[in-house]
Amino acid sequence: MEISRHGAGPAITRRLGTAPAERGCGDSVNCPDVFETNTGDFAIIGQDVTGVMALPPDAGHSPSERLVLIPRAVMLSAIDHFSRGV
Repeated sequence: MEISRHGAGPAITRRLGTAPAERGCGDSVNCPDVFETNTGDFAIIGQDVTGVMALPPDAGHSPSERLVLIPRAVMLSAIDHFSRGV
């Protein structure tokens, strides 16, 4: 999915899971997070590990995509939040 940086595009509608401060992330600035967008897609803040982690042979990414690493607890919290329809 190509996203325009100049104009209408996806917008964050809600956080999935607990807020960074609730997870003990001090300044809430450099903390992994998971969001749902108005298009139904998801946006993730995490550590960019593109080119650092090897992908399985049947996976790949375009130049505009990044492989992002987030802590297990953040993902599980997001899944729980989403599955409960919160």
